[in-house]
Amino acid sequence: MKCLICNDTNNRLIDLKKHMLYKHFLDFDEMTSSLSYYKQVKLVNYIRYKIHDDICPFCHIPDPDIPNHLITIQKLPETLFREEVHSHQYIPENRYDDEQYLFPSLDNDYLLCCLHDNTPPTSSGPDMPLIIPDTDIDIPDARKLELSRSLEREAVVGGGTTT
Repeated sequence: MKCLICNDTNNRLIDLKKHMLYKHFLDFDEMTSSLSYYKQVKLVNYIRYKIHDDICPFCHIPDPDIPNHLITIQKLPETLFREEVHSHQYIPENRYDDEQYLFPSLDNDYLLCCLHDNTPPTSSGPDMPLIIPDTDIDIPDARKLELSRSLEREAVVGGGTTT
């Protein structure tokens, strides 16, 4: 897997993340912690496209040496340049949330294969449709099965007899 910022590669995702954190001050887990799978794909591709074009993906400043640019920004005194340092740790969603970034900039980008959806699953409420697991039972039979189980539960709660 290729680093998002430089040409270094690593076979393990954990090692690649460590490299990006310690070498480029890029906390990949923090950046993607609340993003859906597709937004992560867009973010990764956005960063890769910008780096390829020699543009900092964080501040949009053209620089032929982005790795060094990121190191320089991180070493600025925070008391004087807090906004510049902060802007290099976060990319606003409106910059990368575009369908063009669903297409990889790198052939066989294995980093994209390692992404997981980080959004919390939605709970089904009373107005949510019944989701039946993929089985050999067709939907009418599944609804009959659900109804019979419901009637059995009512019979047990109601004294064990049905009329």
